[in-house]
Amino acid sequence: MTEEEKELVKRILDADASIPIQKETAPRSASEWNILRHPHVEEHFLITGIKRPRRMHYVQRVLYNEATKQAQSMEDVYYGCESRDDLLERIGLGDLEQVLEVYRKIEETPVIQDDRSYCMRFAVDPLLLQAIEPFRSMETADWELDCDKIDATHKCNMVFGITPPEGIRLISLRAFDVGRYAHSMNHKYYEQIEQLSGPEKAKPMIEGWRLCGLERAYAENAAKTKPGFFGMEFYDAFDATIRQLGKDIGDQVCLFELQGHGWYAPRPLDTLVPNAQAIIMTEGIDQLQGVPLRVMRDRLYFARAGGSILTGEAVRLYSDGRKGAVVAER
Repeated sequence: MTEEEKELVKRILDADASIPIQKETAPRSASEWNILRHPHVEEHFLITGIKRPRRMHYVQRVLYNEATKQAQSMEDVYYGCESRDDLLERIGLGDLEQVLEVYRKIEETPVIQDDRSYCMRFAVDPLLLQAIEPFRSMETADWELDCDKIDATHKCNMVFGITPPEGIRLISLRAFDVGRYAHSMNHKYYEQIEQLSGPEKAKPMIEGWRLCGLERAYAENAAKTKPGFFGMEFYDAFDATIRQLGKDIGDQVCLFELQGHGWYAPRPLDTLVPNAQAIIMTEGIDQLQGVPLRVMRDRLYFARAGGSILTGEAVRLYSDGRKGAVVAER
């Protein structure tokens, strides 16, 4: 925990001594869950966590509706599938209501009276609060997005942030990820690269990665690097390209993040492109802590929006806090 988070926990305990709080010296729990009240859909809780078997850790991701007492896996939410009655018991969260009772109790303390949603991490069995941090202001849209009436390039069932009914217009920036692009080039292009040197390498890279326009900079910078193992040498080249493209586009950046670059690269995308007004993720929500939570908190955010838009294209984004849509203005 940061010093700010520690101070927040201390104030909560001072306000209500009955709230169970884990001491720093306590042993690691076998089950830990991050719980976040959705800032735009008050009855929804987002939950990610780990129930540790003897050898392996499995991260579970769940959306829970406290009004209907129904739970969905995040994957089902992304694809619009139905709830599963036995989901909570199956992942070891059969006592979720007991945890949420403590969550609500903390919300009611005088400390949490600023109209913000909070992410809280709990250990279960015994039930203890481990950490807490503010997320976004609670806000409900005064309009409803009908995705069927929009010719959307992408549609999304998990969003943070609300736009005006007419949407917002931004310029897209595709953030390439080493894991997906450096490793997936067709073998014939790799053979060409091995036979070339310096700037000559850029041409087969452009063809192999299907780059166009502004995106050619990815190949031009990657061609300057020395050969490495499975393309990992491209990290710095890709990061430098993303940073420069973000500066070139200016303040109207919509970042299309591909394959988890924002979590696993040496420099998270929100630091490479701090001026990005929106981030469109091709992957879903990973964990409600650290970099993922920070990225979702500070800008318009769409999770698991399929497809892609080329760098430099204008897009219009719509979000009512429940659903999102991206329209390419071609």
